[in-house]
Amino acid sequence: MEPPVESALLEWSGQGALTPCSLGEPLQQAPDTWVSSPGCPLGRGVLSPLSLLILLSCPHCPSLLRVRGPSCCCLPLLCAPAAVELLLGDQEGTAWCHGCGAGPTSSAGLCPPATAMELPSFCSHPLWFVLALLLGMLLWATRRRAWDPRKCPTDLTGKTVIVTGANSGIGKCVAMDLARRNARTILACRSRERGQAAAEEIRAATGNPNVVLRLLDSSSLASVRAFAREVLREEKRLDVLVNNAGVTGLPFALTPEGLERTFATNYLGPFLLTNLLLDLMKASAPARIVTVSSFRHSAGTADCRFLTGRARPNSFDHIYNSTKLMNVLHTAEMAQRLQGTGVTANSLNPGVVSTGIMRNFSLVVRGLFFLISPFIKSAEQGAVSTIYCAVSEEVSGISGKYFDSDCSLTLPSAAARDAGLARKLWEESERLTGLSS
Repeated sequence: MEPPVESALLEWSGQGALTPCSLGEPLQQAPDTWVSSPGCPLGRGVLSPLSLLILLSCPHCPSLLRVRGPSCCCLPLLCAPAAVELLLGDQEGTAWCHGCGAGPTSSAGLCPPATAMELPSFCSHPLWFVLALLLGMLLWATRRRAWDPRKCPTDLTGKTVIVTGANSGIGKCVAMDLARRNARTILACRSRERGQAAAEEIRAATGNPNVVLRLLDSSSLASVRAFAREVLREEKRLDVLVNNAGVTGLPFALTPEGLERTFATNYLGPFLLTNLLLDLMKASAPARIVTVSSFRHSAGTADCRFLTGRARPNSFDHIYNSTKLMNVLHTAEMAQRLQGTGVTANSLNPGVVSTGIMRNFSLVVRGLFFLISPFIKSAEQGAVSTIYCAVSEEVSGISGKYFDSDCSLTLPSAAARDAGLARKLWEESERLTGLSS
């Protein structure tokens, strides 16, 4: 009996035959068959390279010949000495595969089964360089011209701003720009050593002596509360809060406060910090809250059980994507609650940016990102949409919106626009951070 269409993949027999095969069938009987689900980034577009990279480094992925979830079928192209046939379905959801042209009886044409633990060895093949180069060129070619912060005359003399994660990457570039605009710039950093170095560099580059370091570990609610107390004690105003700090690629782990580490760092810490500083921002109005999300939020899930580890996302990528979705939902709900206060809240996508956020991934993943780094945004370019939301007059009065990497106002994913989901997430976040009565 033929399997139902929705549960079938395409099998290339090596003899010119194309037949459906069940997802549950072991495919080892056809060792020259390579099958991929619709999750392959080459089949879905160039904007999901992270799925491919994580597959290459994940020790928990199944054998490619028994695939059930997202995978990539470009690997046979790298090992097959014979001609390779490419079969690509017309619909996005159609599976596709490579077959070795030498046929199943030719040992030279066989592609033996490979497990995910063996995958990194494929990356030594020169075609990986070609793949990375082509991907980088596509990303570079599709970038749109963005707003230029150098042409924005906004002066922040007398204003106070906070930038979290400001010792490197996008955060450091944002802090540099705001300091050039004469703002009192508070760098909220976890590392005293790296934070001091960044503060000294920014002071020297901008000539602004009002660049100060405050220690903040956003994965710790106790650290967030201590930071907020210090700000409320020492600062008379707060005009811009940039929630930028974030991590990815960390294994699942709970903090001493019982929160999942990545969700605490990327979402719950910023949620608590923003709420603790709201009264000061209201007193300083007009003021802006800017939260750095990602285009990857569209692949996330806002499951409140993730926050405490009662449920686990299925990959590092899904963890990161889900925290970024929560950032957008938090921003939308906060904007509703801040109506009439003079404080606005917006989230944004910085784009595909070459920063140190990939430092927690394997050498293979970091190597591939290094190969495409000349073609993707630098930290300075990636900071543009954040700076735009923080200082541009064009954003004045706009709240609860999501801005793309080219600074255009755009719609986030359907889940990110779910008001009921945003409200539920807010209430659970209040409970977990101790803000609810």
